[in-house]
Amino acid sequence: MRVLRFDSGAAEYLEDEVVEDVLVRIRVNGVPLSELMAYEKHLDELVLGHLRTINIIDGTRDVESINWTGNTVNVQLNCSFDPEIHRELWLSILEHAYKDEEIDLESNDGLDLILPEDVFKAMGLLNDSCDVFKQTGGTHSALIYHRDLGYVFAEDVGRFNALDKVVGLAMDAGINLGESILVTSGRLSGEMVLKAAFAGVPVMCSVSAPMCSGVCIAQAAGMSLLGFVRGERFNVYSGFRRISS
Repeated sequence: MRVLRFDSGAAEYLEDEVVEDVLVRIRVNGVPLSELMAYEKHLDELVLGHLRTINIIDGTRDVESINWTGNTVNVQLNCSFDPEIHRELWLSILEHAYKDEEIDLESNDGLDLILPEDVFKAMGLLNDSCDVFKQTGGTHSALIYHRDLGYVFAEDVGRFNALDKVVGLAMDAGINLGESILVTSGRLSGEMVLKAAFAGVPVMCSVSAPMCSGVCIAQAAGMSLLGFVRGERFNVYSGFRRISS
C-alpha cells in the first residue's frame, strides 16, 4: 500500500505492508451469533475456537458441520442452544469480576507444576513466530504450548481472535488444553481470561499486563496467571502453587 511517511522533518511516498482484515459473520443453528473483524487465515479454526471460548461447545464432536457462504459461516451443532442463556452467563461472570466479587467457575486444575523454563520457552516461540506482526506491526498473537506434543500458533488483528484461533488449532491437532500453557501478546483483561478459562487452559501468560478483572477470573477458575513475561522474568498474579521456583 502507498503511504506518505514523515521522518525527521522530511516526507516521502513509499510502499508499506498493511494487514488485510475481513468481516466474519458467525451463525449457529441458523441464529446470528457474532460478527468479527479478522485476519483471513485459519478462519475455520477461529470459528471453532470462538465457540469453545464462549462456552458453547466442548470439542469438535459437538459440531456437525461448518459451511461458508462468502464471509458468513453457518455452524450446525449436534444439539440445540440458547444464545441468550450463554450471553447472560458471560455478562454475569464479567459483572462480578469487575466488581471483584465471588465467581463460580469450574476449576482448571491440570498441570500440577510448571517450570519457569517452560514459560520462557513458550514465550520465545511466540516471539519467533510473529511473521505478520514483524512485517506490518498490525497483529496480536497467541500460542498454545504442550510439553510433549509441541505447540500451535496464530496471529490476528484482534487479541480475542488470536486466542480463538489458537484454541481452534489446538482442538484440531488433538492437544489437551488442560495440560497446556497459553501465551499471548494481549492484555489479560477479564474477557481474555474468561475465554481461556472456558477453553480449560490452566496457565495463561502474557508479555503485557493483567487487569484486576482478569486476576479475579483466574483465581475463580484455579488458573495460574502470569504477566510481563519478558527476558528471564515474569509476575505471577494467581495460581502461585503451580509455578516451581
